[in-house]
Amino acid sequence: MNQAAKIVIPGTGWVPATSFDVVGQAMPLDWDAIFRIIHCEAARPRPPSCETRETRSQSPYQKFGVDPSSIDRVLISHLHGDHFGGIPFLILDGQFARRTRPLIIAGPEGVETRVKTAMEVFFPGSSQVERKFTVSFVELRHGEKTALGPLSVVAYEGVHPSGSPSLALRMRVAGRVIAYSGDTEWTEALPEATRDAHLFISEAYYFEKKIKYHLDYRTILDRIPRLGCKKIILTHMSQDMLSRLGEVKIDWAEDGKKIVL
Repeated sequence: MNQAAKIVIPGTGWVPATSFDVVGQAMPLDWDAIFRIIHCEAARPRPPSCETRETRSQSPYQKFGVDPSSIDRVLISHLHGDHFGGIPFLILDGQFARRTRPLIIAGPEGVETRVKTAMEVFFPGSSQVERKFTVSFVELRHGEKTALGPLSVVAYEGVHPSGSPSLALRMRVAGRVIAYSGDTEWTEALPEATRDAHLFISEAYYFEKKIKYHLDYRTILDRIPRLGCKKIILTHMSQDMLSRLGEVKIDWAEDGKKIVL
């Protein structure tokens, strides 16, 4: 019998980005693995209405009971700062928390160089520090299946210039298939990534406005039959999209949302 897969959205970021955790459940209240997937964003301002005195100083992980040192794997769709800019902070957090658990970072070609360069920009010398935990990098390539312990991923190249291939990801974990669009305009690679998926996490930057290199809600809605997935969650939404959520017929990401597949 397959394990349940529980999706936790610890923070959607302000405004466009969303982070997801996938937790494979061996038995009730006994989580055997935590996978940080999709991207690792840098901290960004949030609207005052979303904050209280208690939450202002907390990271999304702390708010929803996830220890950053328990994160095994980070999967990155593409190398733009809003999708991988949080990784230097995750590594630094592990260093000061005396983390010992190995960390795997998987992403497009050149991911190791870009992450280490970012670390040197933010904290000069930090990429050369000896730590109590290993950080290893895995490159994902179009059409190739990559095993990352109990998680496997197939990458599909999207249309979104980022200095390296931008990828849509098809992941299998805990017996479930989860697809992620990354940032891309519509491409025939998307139905390949989403076919029969239990969940498709898709950007919807605008409600119906068409712009290069990004998806809009109307495009996703009109192509649901072609996507062939069981459930869709929208993310990476601009103010235009957020202001029209009352018209949206597809579920969307919110802080603390939990989805069981």
